[in-house]
Amino acid sequence: MVALSFWGCANFGSDYFRLGNEAEINKDWDKAIQYYEKAIVEKPNEYSYKMSLTRVRLTASLVHLRSARNVAVLGNKDEALKEYEKALSYDPQNSALYEEMRRLTEAAPPKEKPEEERLEYPVKLKVAKDKIELKFTEAGLRSIFQTLAKHAQVNIIFDELFKDLTLTIDITGRKFEEAIGYLCLASKNFYRVIDEKTLIVVPDQPVKRIQYEQNAIKVFYLSNISAQDIFAALQQMLRGQIRAPNIFVDKSL
Repeated sequence: MVALSFWGCANFGSDYFRLGNEAEINKDWDKAIQYYEKAIVEKPNEYSYKMSLTRVRLTASLVHLRSARNVAVLGNKDEALKEYEKALSYDPQNSALYEEMRRLTEAAPPKEKPEEERLEYPVKLKVAKDKIELKFTEAGLRSIFQTLAKHAQVNIIFDELFKDLTLTIDITGRKFEEAIGYLCLASKNFYRVIDEKTLIVVPDQPVKRIQYEQNAIKVFYLSNISAQDIFAALQQMLRGQIRAPNIFVDKSL
């Protein structure tokens, strides 16, 4: 009983130590450290105070180290370095922590992602480069398409099932093909390029999509494998599809 009273006196005799305990329970590491340090000033030889201070410093360092790693993974280098600095302030003798921070400091910035690869279609439309500054209010869809075609100095034709309708639309600031695509989306149509100066507008229906299906060219440069092997593998993969694309091997490449 006497020993128990002595332990209680040693550990909770200081108000600063008690406040440090409360701050530690609430995970307020800065305050906990401040209170434990003040408790040690009052009783510099109290072993339990020193152990509590060491424990909180290590815990706080680990918390900020974990945060630094998480932020670094997300690509926020500056924020990660701040967290590493906080971790080191709590555990300045940790050489491994210094090394980890150094590697992040010297790391090269992440490479920018390359632009998304696009398929090249056999024919590209040649239009006027200037942007369109047009608004239409209660105008006929066919006349809107024709006005755009005249503006871009190209020809436009319509599928036999094309239906005219009245539309209000603002295409200010858009380029020609962007405006055509936007107009098609609004009217449930799509378009296909016939030649450099001609396009056709078609109702967006599955049958019409198949009818006006465009071929796209994609070149694959192969190494350590023959084109015929790739050709056979692709045909095997696509065999079960209803409309498998046509694949050709250019032996001249």
